Amino acid sequence: MTPIKETTGEFSEQILSELIAEGYSGMPLLEEFKNRQNKIRPAVLKMLDEIKKEDCVKLSEVFEDN
Repeated sequence: MTPIKETTGEFSEQILSELIAEGYSGMPLLEEFKNRQNKIRPAVLKMLDEIKKEDCVKLSEVFEDN
């Protein structure tokens, strides 16, 4: 498994749009932006961990001739 690369700006536009729609501006906007951006990586890692725990069907089994 390849580790997730730490990048900046993966969801920046979406986060900023939401914050502006919620009425944030100035320093509170910047603080909440950083807060939400810092939550993305842990959320993605949690989703990947949950996927690993699920029983998965192999693609070859789906298209197997019976």
